[in-house]
Amino acid sequence: MLILNIVSVILEIAIVFIGLAVYLNKNKRYGLCISFTFAVYAFYDLSRFFSWDINKGLLSVIFFLASLSVFWAMLKIYRY
Repeated sequence: MLILNIVSVILEIAIVFIGLAVYLNKNKRYGLCISFTFAVYAFYDLSRFFSWDINKGLLSVIFFLASLSVFWAMLKIYRY
């Protein structure tokens, strides 16, 4: 299971960079939203993996913001 967690975090970080490339190279703002969402996912996974002591309420709030961010991105993608 450990290898799956590591590969998952690597993929999440790769998606952050791809989202930034979409924003910078294609001028699509939804790339930033996708980057933010997957940065939050990577942070969340790393915090669990390394047992960081982070307030659960704060994690819930940033996870909610990530969900809103990717929701907005998907609406923008759908409209294109």
